[in-house]
Amino acid sequence: MRNVYSPVMRSLVERSEDHRAGWIKLHRQLCASEFWNREPFSRGQAWIDLLLMASHKKHSRRVRGIKIDLEPGQLAWSERALADRWQWSRGKVRRFLDELQDEQMVVPQKNNVCTVVTLVKYLEFQQDGPQTVPQTEPQTGPQTGPQTVPRYKNGKNGKNEKELSLPFAGESAEPEPKKKRNPPTKGTPEFEAAWMAYGPKGSKPLSWAEWKKLSPEDHVRISKAIPLRDEWLRSDFEGRKPADFERFLKRRTFDTIAEWNNAMYDALPQEVKDRGY
Repeated sequence: MRNVYSPVMRSLVERSEDHRAGWIKLHRQLCASEFWNREPFSRGQAWIDLLLMASHKKHSRRVRGIKIDLEPGQLAWSERALADRWQWSRGKVRRFLDELQDEQMVVPQKNNVCTVVTLVKYLEFQQDGPQTVPQTEPQTGPQTGPQTVPRYKNGKNGKNEKELSLPFAGESAEPEPKKKRNPPTKGTPEFEAAWMAYGPKGSKPLSWAEWKKLSPEDHVRISKAIPLRDEWLRSDFEGRKPADFERFLKRRTFDTIAEWNNAMYDALPQEVKDRGY
């Protein structure tokens, strides 16, 4: 690997000696967190996302019906799929993978259905062993500010369950006033119909806010894309869970589904089209 990194990649590969010496564990469920996919990815987040999505053992998956064999440290995604996931343009995805390849961090291999990305040091990143650097130092100084002391009781299966918190001397023990609940969100009939047809739903207020940003023509495309979503996922992203309705609208996934549907139609033989497919 080169000793001098490009300025763009410096934030990914330059760390202090202490940080380089240790490692942490990240569970793949992080990808399902509502915070992980809510906003466009940073480059560092995209790199971690590649690590999380990479296969940890030999297996095969099908992309558009074609079997793709994967080794540990490999993943098979199209540029369009990564752009949709990271909320980037396809050009930005391509430039990012080229930069990683220049730094000898990945080896992308393109075929006619997807890009197989090999993470060069995946097995080194995943090797077993303890951390060599502690994450935090124990706090030895006095603690300031209002604090609470939790009390616990033995609950089911012998587990400790939090019972209550007691204030320190001088701290108010009065309960906080209950927050007023916001009235349920009520959108237009078109939004309500799309909301009922879509799943998983996620936050209705946030989905309604995204819906209002879109044009009436977009609303029509959304109503046509929702019934096709599961077939589109099975075709291009086997095993991938659908995003909630807010992200479906924010990322304009309905446009991607429309493009996929048009491409599928164009690939049909003319005699099938003539029969009124």
